Amino acid sequence: MKKHYVFTMILGLFLMLNAQNAQAQNIRLLEVNPATDEITLKNFGSSAQNVGSWWVCSLFVYQQISNLNITNGNMMMMPNDEITFTGFSLNDSSSDLGLYNNNSFGSSTAMQDFVQWGAGGQGRENVAVAKGIWSAGDFLSSAGPFAYQGDGTENGLGFWTTLSLDEFLDASQIVLYPNPTQSIITLENLSQHDITGIEVFDTFGRKVNTFNNLDIVDKTQLDLSALTSGMYLFKVFDDANRFVTQKVIIK
Repeated sequence: MKKHYVFTMILGLFLMLNAQNAQAQNIRLLEVNPATDEITLKNFGSSAQNVGSWWVCSLFVYQQISNLNITNGNMMMMPNDEITFTGFSLNDSSSDLGLYNNNSFGSSTAMQDFVQWGAGGQGRENVAVAKGIWSAGDFLSSAGPFAYQGDGTENGLGFWTTLSLDEFLDASQIVLYPNPTQSIITLENLSQHDITGIEVFDTFGRKVNTFNNLDIVDKTQLDLSALTSGMYLFKVFDDANRFVTQKVIIK
């Protein structure tokens, strides 16, 4: 009986720790504004999480969230909650930003999210690559602020964009069908601008295909037979270099 009790206690502790680790993965960087040093997190999970003991890291400078200035939200984050804080200096032109659930900054287990801009190979990029949430050398090339567009499970450069209204196409004006598709998809352009290019990213944020030198005024068909089944992010550009992102599923 005593052995059974001890085993049950150990098993319960193991499951609890696993649940905590799984839960921690649901807190993501949502928006980063290097000009104002504003950082926003979002809880994409289904459980509450206190991020007060968590850390942010940029170019090997570290700060615990509880020591920063909370401008919106609370450190005890309920599902779908967001928290915005300032007081952690970010380099406007070129830097990285890592989010950690403890101060083991070289640990891919402790790292929860990562983004970098201006150049590749900065700060803790190697930790993010080891964790499988970023590809070596990838970076946002335009000026911030930056925003994560994924659903919480999606990682990498392809799911980050620049928050600038004049850079976006109206999503309702770019229609991709059928979706899901097996190999051929039709792009219908309802906007007033020609579509000139498309970049395709997988769920790890890796660019897997590019359609260049397009001139789509009305509609065209795209051959996706070179891609394996799964979900992809299509980044569609017009002749004013604005863009919109659309998710496409290939059967």
